[in-house]
Amino acid sequence: MAKKNVFVHLDMNKQELQNTKAQNLTTAQITTLAGTLVASDKGLFVYDTDLKKLFVWSGTAFDNVTPAPPQVGQYRGGVLHTAAEPANLVSGDWVVFTSAGFVTNFGGTQKVQVGDWAIYNGTTWDILQGNVDVATESSVGLVQLASNVEAVAGANDTKAMTPLLVKNYINGRTAILTVSNVPANTPTNFVHNLNSDVSQVSFMVNGENEHSELHWVKVDSDTIAVTSNVALTQVDAFITCLIRG
Repeated sequence: MAKKNVFVHLDMNKQELQNTKAQNLTTAQITTLAGTLVASDKGLFVYDTDLKKLFVWSGTAFDNVTPAPPQVGQYRGGVLHTAAEPANLVSGDWVVFTSAGFVTNFGGTQKVQVGDWAIYNGTTWDILQGNVDVATESSVGLVQLASNVEAVAGANDTKAMTPLLVKNYINGRTAILTVSNVPANTPTNFVHNLNSDVSQVSFMVNGENEHSELHWVKVDSDTIAVTSNVALTQVDAFITCLIRG
């Protein structure tokens, strides 16, 4: 049988072997070779062409010295929300929930839906929304935000309002006015500029609550007229107008 020679260059200046190549053997050939080796052959190394790994003779057996590839996360299957966590976890492992409810493992007591993911980050689990169901009063899902026009109209029952939109909505429907010198039995106009019908007005004079001597009527969509049974000279009157939608 022909034999292929492998040449090795010895660089004496650098004191190193260059262009070396381990003996290439199949797994079967390595097994046969191991049967002929003894303790004094320790350090002999070969390359397994079947396993694509480097082996070194320890004196009693061939040890794999090829570095193990880094572990990466993998899909661990579908699980019920009540299931136990998979064993031998690696960072990046993930599962997909096949039932909905509050999890008893997977990092806490979060509520999940069918199709949600749980990804192991090396310490605990991160829950990712995996479904695209529309949110309802009884289930988690996606919801679209309402526009300012929709908030003012008050007719849409499927969209949500942000805190800022709620604040703007309230500010656009209320007014606080400060006046003085309200004469007795003479209507005094208060301009609120809310461009809407007034549904409620409350008064405070000198820090006191509602005064029976104060009465109001609508003048137009931006104005009300206030009448007092007694003169309120140099006294601030604070008026809050709540507007109907």
